[in-house]
Amino acid sequence: MNAIPEIRTDADVRLVLSGEIDVATVGQVRDAVIALLVREKPPAIVLDFENVSFIDSTGIGELVRCHRAAAVSGSTLTVENLAPFPRRQLWATGLLGLFGLADKGFDPAL
Repeated sequence: MNAIPEIRTDADVRLVLSGEIDVATVGQVRDAVIALLVREKPPAIVLDFENVSFIDSTGIGELVRCHRAAAVSGSTLTVENLAPFPRRQLWATGLLGLFGLADKGFDPAL
């Protein structure tokens, strides 16, 4: 994963992630979220997973830590545009709701 692009709107800052979120890349995600919180404390951070094909337990754990860091800073952290595999992983861990995603009607077999 290269530098993580930031897209700013009036309501949030979107971090556009790509590739795999695993032990090799999770530090980049964490660093981008923490740097954003330290630099400007936006009201909301959205992690855009449209181009993320894989997330492992290390990545999921770090997302939870980033969520907590955002909350402590007075910000929210949500996830959008999940591909089937990352969605299934967050569903299996019971974390879809934490990241602002509903699991109603979600079929984990997809």
